Amino acid sequence: MIKLFKIIAVLSLLALIVILNMQSASTVKIGLVADLSSRKANLGDSVRNGLILAINEINQQGGINGHKVELLVRDGKSNEAITQQQATNLVDNCVNLIVGPVHSAMANSVIEATKEAGILVISPTVSTDNLSEIDDNFFRINTKSSIQGNDLARASKLRGDKKVLLVVDQDNSEYTGSVAHGFRERAKLLDLEVIGEIAFTKEHDTTKLVDKIIQYKADALVFITNGKDAAKIIQLYNKVSKLPNLYGDMWAKWSNVKEFGGKAVNGMVLVGINKNKQSQDKEVQFASSYKQLFGSEYTIPAVYAYEAVQLYALGAQNASSLDSDKIKQYILKIEQIDGVVDNYKLDMYGDAIREFSYFQIKDNRYEKINLPKELPIKIDSVKE
Repeated sequence: MIKLFKIIAVLSLLALIVILNMQSASTVKIGLVADLSSRKANLGDSVRNGLILAINEINQQGGINGHKVELLVRDGKSNEAITQQQATNLVDNCVNLIVGPVHSAMANSVIEATKEAGILVISPTVSTDNLSEIDDNFFRINTKSSIQGNDLARASKLRGDKKVLLVVDQDNSEYTGSVAHGFRERAKLLDLEVIGEIAFTKEHDTTKLVDKIIQYKADALVFITNGKDAAKIIQLYNKVSKLPNLYGDMWAKWSNVKEFGGKAVNGMVLVGINKNKQSQDKEVQFASSYKQLFGSEYTIPAVYAYEAVQLYALGAQNASSLDSDKIKQYILKIEQIDGVVDNYKLDMYGDAIREFSYFQIKDNRYEKINLPKELPIKIDSVKE
């Protein structure tokens, strides 16, 4: 009798394991690890929204290879140790894909946590050059950041600037360092003088920082920062002295420098995504769905997060598998990917190649501007 009970117990346990495995296999788990609570959380919030929209659409269409998609969200708090712990937690929860992180400084933590598991990781926004040309399971929807620096230096030269000061967020140095390096390298070729670099962290005293910036008497300030910090610095500067020409990277644009800066940022020139006419219908549909679900206008980080999930789903569908390596190999074979606002492609290492455009803030709106090859040109000056 005791032996029979043991046999029944073992069979019951095996049946439970089978049931749990079937339940696990019934869903595709996508994990998000992003900063959702620090002063830089607006980027993570946008990415989470883009994921939710993509997953809702995919589930409405029957899921991925017939499996419904489940989203697991983890807050990395812009802390490397916490980000790695959260990514490890997602691995332990058997996710099929990790989307994130959103800041370049957190990328190595996610890579370290996932490399042995072989899980595919797609970051919507990470763009540090330090992760370029590496054959691994870390893909990126955003183009490497030094190109932004190159383009900003060209815009500054075309505008007639002589002496430029870089203002750089040191807390995200993996990214900001790449943009600054790209700017310096192009500035050398253009005979544009970079007179200094002001690096700051979250502990900075903004008033003292602005006093230090003013002392340089630069023709132009290039902000390689999040939009909130850039706006605060510009507003304080404007109260003390006439503003020089202003420039900003995509991070500043994505994180609402226009909204935070008000009239002080009028005239600021930034780099952004080059929209193409072929994607107009998709953009209109995305904008409508996003507004209906979240009650606000969409952001490019939300677009990139949406594209990350859609790219994974496309790979899984065509590979007829949820195996990360098979999905990776299929994705790398795609010659052109039709995005929401533009078309892009991936290089052999899984890094996106996209074209940038220039935008200028005018009356609290971004207006696209075209910069010809000839030197110099005139772009509207900053309004007082």
